[in-house]
Amino acid sequence: MSSHNNTPQKAKPGASRSSPHYSASKKSLKELRDSTAETHKVHNLVHCARITECVRSAKRTTDSAAQRLSKDIHRTLDDILCSNDSGVEYAGDSHSAWSKLSPREKEAVQGCHSWLLGKLEKDNKLEFAISEAYSALVRFIAYRVEAEMKSGKGRTALPKRVILPCNRDLKPSDSDEDIRIDTIFVSRTDSSEAESLERVEYRDAFALTEIKASTHSLSDAYEQLLRYTRQVYATQHNRRFAWGFVLCGTIAKVVLFSHDLAIASAGMDLADSDGRRAFIKLLVNFSYCKEEKLGYDPTITWDAQLKCWIIECPQLDDTASKPMRPMIYYARDPEIPADRLFGRHTRGFLASLDHKKVDTPDTFIKDAWPHSSRDAEHDPRDEIAMAREIGDKLGQQDDNGLLYVNVRHGGIVQCRHNATLCNDDTDAILGDIVDDVAAGVRNSKLDTLLEESDEDEAAEKGTYDLVFFRTHKRIATVPVGQPLTTLKSPFELMIVLADVMQAHANILENCQILHRDLSTNNILCVRGDNSKPARGLLIDFDCAIRVGEERVRRPERTGTPPFMSISNLTKSNVERSELDDWESALYIVCWLGVHGVSEEDRNARAERIKDQPRELCAVEKWGLGSFEDVAVLKERDMASEITFEKSILRYFIPGDAYEELKDLARKMHAIIFFNPFLDNSCHGTAQYYEHRKHVSANNLAGFFQRGDDDASASSARTRIDPFERRYNKRADICELLLKLLSFKADLSKKFI
Repeated sequence: MSSHNNTPQKAKPGASRSSPHYSASKKSLKELRDSTAETHKVHNLVHCARITECVRSAKRTTDSAAQRLSKDIHRTLDDILCSNDSGVEYAGDSHSAWSKLSPREKEAVQGCHSWLLGKLEKDNKLEFAISEAYSALVRFIAYRVEAEMKSGKGRTALPKRVILPCNRDLKPSDSDEDIRIDTIFVSRTDSSEAESLERVEYRDAFALTEIKASTHSLSDAYEQLLRYTRQVYATQHNRRFAWGFVLCGTIAKVVLFSHDLAIASAGMDLADSDGRRAFIKLLVNFSYCKEEKLGYDPTITWDAQLKCWIIECPQLDDTASKPMRPMIYYARDPEIPADRLFGRHTRGFLASLDHKKVDTPDTFIKDAWPHSSRDAEHDPRDEIAMAREIGDKLGQQDDNGLLYVNVRHGGIVQCRHNATLCNDDTDAILGDIVDDVAAGVRNSKLDTLLEESDEDEAAEKGTYDLVFFRTHKRIATVPVGQPLTTLKSPFELMIVLADVMQAHANILENCQILHRDLSTNNILCVRGDNSKPARGLLIDFDCAIRVGEERVRRPERTGTPPFMSISNLTKSNVERSELDDWESALYIVCWLGVHGVSEEDRNARAERIKDQPRELCAVEKWGLGSFEDVAVLKERDMASEITFEKSILRYFIPGDAYEELKDLARKMHAIIFFNPFLDNSCHGTAQYYEHRKHVSANNLAGFFQRGDDDASASSARTRIDPFERRYNKRADICELLLKLLSFKADLSKKFI
């Protein structure tokens, strides 16, 4: 059994699949994830030499014990390596360090000796040989750590675990694609537990290692590690952050995956004494530190006897405004897994306060890492405070039967640091090195994580504010809903979407809260008895803002790329409004129209395109590339009725129900991008300048001159931004859209 109480059972089939890609072919899914990993390497990878310090124990006695053991292991290995360059097999028992090793420790040293001395044969099996030697080195360190654990004689500052490698070139069975991992590290309290495993799955992995034969392949190694680590989050439901390694030749680097960054250490040359010292120290620190420093969440644990997750949900004493003892919930595997490498890592559990009712849950628990202010008490984007306000003002259900999210419990998750409870946030993960990481972000000029400072007009151009601070929050809400993947037809989709958009309008009117993140994951369907159709429920107010308050620019944008509005994707200066959320609703209709609403339709489409070489359609490409790439695609796809028909509507699943959904999409597109309240100059997606007046023969010569006269002529032109013009008419446009969707919902009820 692993020491971190991770789930011992197989992940729910399909649970690790990202919902926007549930009907993609294997080929297109691979292309998408390869492209995403390449983008992450450019926009999220930074370097910080001190990242290894994040794993050091905060307790002085424990840290001192770890350093002593590290020095002992390093000295022993160096003594053996330096004793006889021809190989340890000839050193025999005459060498004191060698003679004190156990048989398995000797075997491990023999396995890595030639590699550490640079004597591996450089042939087409070099990468395999490096992997075997690397595993042998890690095993040697683990054996020495385990020996310390067993000889402790009651001392408190002892290792808690060993870090061990499992067999090379694995294809975990809980993966949603056919990929092989070079080496997987596992955390165990006994080395024999890992040695007996023939196969390790992602749910059991502590860290992955990508191995290359040469440092020339370092970039590829990073890309593949980024590619694979996503699966760790998808299958481990108590992961706060993750670790990973790249190994090129004898150069090893450890990578800490925070919610916005992949932070790589300096290179540790394992063929050099100093490099080995740093690597040994790192693995020993992994063995001594608390589990939260390994990236696990101590407030979500697996109960092997009850076969469910035990989740601590924070609660606040409203009278004293102080945290109270957490409420304990019980849940099966999450309905919404954290299946992305970066972002909020939102997980959604169906839960109950009674473990006997774990299979009839009455509460939805959302666990996430939203961006927040360091001043937690005055965070203007506190989702929990907004959800409480919505419940207080609108109730759980209004007179028209519309449903609203209501809070049972919730707050900031806390962890223990130096015997003191503190908020679980970016500072808790990075500790004293947060400023060094910030410097790495600045030096790398990562546009997705930096924002030009607007506070000082005289500030030098190129100064930035960092925006990667996040806080771990958990909220328990009612009523309980089901994901959109459980819908049975496009008719149900239109009914649910109409409910959600009407509730969206009511929340905006009564609470002045704008959602700003409509996606397939943030809309649930709630089913009562079979005599009534499913109802819609809008959840996840992480990205919401209070309308009327000063708008805070967020360079990471807000939302899920396939469903984000064009203005949002391009970081337009046009203020975000309800019109952007309606544009997201259109993209949801298009996405489900192409991929399929019901499970039957999705499976049928997946079977049709299985292993089929083809060009991805426009909607599928919305999940690829950077924000800018997706923006360009949408600007093209929405530019005219003809391109919308040709690029999107023609790919809707055939059938009468989808024809109705297609008609809804066609009319929503017309109202949003070619609306009747504005003239033709505001149609489409492109900005342009109004034409100049005709140039006469008398001023023709001056027309070609460049100077003040020409500048004044240019300034006389009027720039037309269709999104800005529509913003000014948003109330009329949104009212028309709501009438259209309500009409379609009423019509759909006749077919349910």
